[in-house]
Amino acid sequence: MENNKKDRYESVSGKGYKSKKPVKKRKRNKPVFSNLKKYIGIVIGIVCIALVAIYVNGTVYYTTHFYNGTHINGIDVSKLTADEVENAIKDYELTITERGKEKSATYIETLAGKDIDMKVVSRESLDNLVKEQNQFVWFTATGTNHEEKQMIEYDSDKLAEFVKNLKGLDSKYADKPTNASISDYNNGYTIVEAKQGNFLNKKKTIECLENTISSLKEKVDLDKEGCYRVPNIASDSEQLTTVLNQLNKYTGTTITYNFGDTQEVVDGSVISGWLVVDGNNVSLSKEKVDEFVDSIRKKYDTIFSNRGSRLYSPAQIRDIKSDAYDKGANDFVDDMKGRLENGTGINTVLREIYTEDFIYTVDGKYYFSPINFDLKMNKLNNANFSKNSNGEITYSENGAVVSHKGIDISRYQGNIDFSKVKQSGIEYAIIRCGYRGYSGGTINDDSSFDTYMRDALSNDIKVGAYFFSQALTKDEAVEEADYVISKLKPYNVTCPVAIDVEEVNAGSSRQNTLTNEALTDTVIAFCDRIKEAGYTPMIYANSRYFAGKLDMSRLEDYEKWYAFYADVPYMPYEFSMWQYTNTGSVDGISGNVDLNISFKSWN
Repeated sequence: MENNKKDRYESVSGKGYKSKKPVKKRKRNKPVFSNLKKYIGIVIGIVCIALVAIYVNGTVYYTTHFYNGTHINGIDVSKLTADEVENAIKDYELTITERGKEKSATYIETLAGKDIDMKVVSRESLDNLVKEQNQFVWFTATGTNHEEKQMIEYDSDKLAEFVKNLKGLDSKYADKPTNASISDYNNGYTIVEAKQGNFLNKKKTIECLENTISSLKEKVDLDKEGCYRVPNIASDSEQLTTVLNQLNKYTGTTITYNFGDTQEVVDGSVISGWLVVDGNNVSLSKEKVDEFVDSIRKKYDTIFSNRGSRLYSPAQIRDIKSDAYDKGANDFVDDMKGRLENGTGINTVLREIYTEDFIYTVDGKYYFSPINFDLKMNKLNNANFSKNSNGEITYSENGAVVSHKGIDISRYQGNIDFSKVKQSGIEYAIIRCGYRGYSGGTINDDSSFDTYMRDALSNDIKVGAYFFSQALTKDEAVEEADYVISKLKPYNVTCPVAIDVEEVNAGSSRQNTLTNEALTDTVIAFCDRIKEAGYTPMIYANSRYFAGKLDMSRLEDYEKWYAFYADVPYMPYEFSMWQYTNTGSVDGISGNVDLNISFKSWN
């Protein structure tokens, strides 16, 4: 029994007899995690309330305000109300910076919107643009570029008047630009530098301010916007340099003439008074030269008079005067011109003197055709032509060749290896397709036309065509054109199609009796028919025809192909192709061939 008790107590305490009291259970604390969930819930609730508040506020805000990034006709109206946009326009001011007379100086002027009666065209349109926004999706919305017919308006006359009164258009504050020029003669010529000045270009200034105002920009620098007049001729002008070199070449000559026991020295100081500059060309004034020669003549017609009364008989005086004149005055003119022209011949001399005439020769006689300066003029610079050792001529601009190398051919060239022609640099070939007999008037094929066309195209050489015309009437000219068109149909022709008008050295030539008007009629009839068929018409002729046989005032709309055999062309009127020799050499062609350069790329 005692043992049972012991056992009972041990079972309660776990350690025998030491403790007879029952063990109490320990009270547990609540977990921390349950408190954290409560706090997170509170935070989420607060955030949600805040987001809802932000959303509602944004919705209300963008009910009356433009979205961020919104532009109207380029004007940034981000986060503005229609009222604020309208007020910004009403209170608009533009600060204008102008160039001063001195490099470091500037003028500042202000244009207020009220000065030009600036206002919103339609307030209703602004309100409507805001209403068009879906304010409920403002948080994802991006600005829109609106194009309104006209958002703002102002009095353009008042703007023009404002511009008129800018300092940059007032001679008190602004200097006009001056062109670079060539100085007066002083032991030679130099270039007088151009001056930029600070005088505004009124038209550009108005356009600049219109663009600035339309976008409500608050500042504009007229200098940076390129609103100022600039010299028409810069100091580094190629034209000036060309003229300068010509002038110094002429005036660099010194010629001494002996008249009896006296001398006349013709140097730059004398020659400079004879020179006339017209564009890129320097010429001798015939009147000035004649005046000088006449003064020499008068001087030496009388120089021996006093001497003769004392030392010579009348017969001796006549011999001396005759000798002085013959060896002096007459030789003077020829020698002077010869030296200045470097021996290039009478044609060049005449062209230098008679700059307002188109000069050509027929049977050794010189003809002078007045130049019509109302027509399109030749603007090519002769100084830009160059000739290589093979006799090929090119034309360059800014150091780069811009001309295109070509040939014109007929059956007389025989068999042609077009692969070699291509390798030699030929870009195009103008091929004769036929001709009209100059006596009987029958139209004839060029027997090599089709072969040349196929072979040229297969070697990637562009092609055009020409027809030797002897048409007497417009109907015959149309007949010639229709013949050409029928011959061209199988081929991809991108270069011009030309009518060839030139003299025939035979008294029986059909066109010898045609008037200039009648010949021009036939040329126009041919070209118009070619143009109707979708090709580019062109007129081939030499100086005689362009100057004396065709009415150039009626041929403005057609391309010109000029035949003139020299190192530089002599042609006052605009032309797009130049045949500069009929004795050229091209690999792949045996014998001579016509060489051309064009100033257009025929595609």
